[in-house]
Amino acid sequence: DIAAHLPEGTLIGCVGLAGVPFQLLGHPAFEASRRPALGSYLMKWTLTNDPTVVQQCQLAFNRQLFSHDLSLGDNFFDDTVKKATDGKDFVDENPYATYGMRMTLAGIAASMPPRVHRAVLSRKADSAKAMQLAKEGFPFLYVHGVNDTFANGDKFVEFLEAHFTNFGSEMIENAGHVLFIENPKATMA
Repeated sequence: DIAAHLPEGTLIGCVGLAGVPFQLLGHPAFEASRRPALGSYLMKWTLTNDPTVVQQCQLAFNRQLFSHDLSLGDNFFDDTVKKATDGKDFVDENPYATYGMRMTLAGIAASMPPRVHRAVLSRKADSAKAMQLAKEGFPFLYVHGVNDTFANGDKFVEFLEAHFTNFGSEMIENAGHVLFIENPKATMA
């Protein structure tokens, strides 16, 4: 909904990197493209005031962020919590992103209080202006990792192609949701 808050003509185009914007939570495009693992903890994270549950959701999010396992299912959150309780550190799950990078992102997320997470995850955005621009030929390039465990890029591309008259997409091999970290050369090409 950035388009709704900027002066006309400020934006000349957009490149979307990975995933579905949270402004589409509950939207049919999001539901059609969302992978099951995200659903295993998203509502818990949005609704809880319990710091332990927030920390567990952050762990699941960070683990999923760097996963390339497209078979992750509805039991992902419970599986993550159990493995962490048993001492698993998930270091070996992604050869493309360093453990240090993953822990940096986890540290940033851990420093946000639960009310900030709730505000971000439950924020209602107005996409009307963006959809108007889409019909008027606003250029949009969508770049998505083939192994993204949050969203099915092909399904989201179907939604975008139906709304944007000036649209292109690229799928990046050997990359998931954080394609710019996992395969920066292909992402920037």
